Amino acid sequence: AAYDRYAAEVIAEAKRVNDRFGTSGWEPIVVTPHDDTPRSMAALARADVVVVNPIRDGLNLVAKEAAIVNRR
Repeated sequence: AAYDRYAAEVIAEAKRVNDRFGTSGWEPIVVTPHDDTPRSMAALARADVVVVNPIRDGLNLVAKEAAIVNRR
């Protein structure tokens, strides 16, 4: 229940930022709460910034994966 509330708050805040700063063809924040490994790896490879929040997963390897797949 606490995680679901937190996730809803994160999604609402991302929407607020996107509404303010986004355009008709671009969103500054993309939230994808479901698992889709190929899409996730592609996003990490293209990302300018990756924010890793360990609320749900205490041993989160996403930060390391991002550094490996994003060579910019």
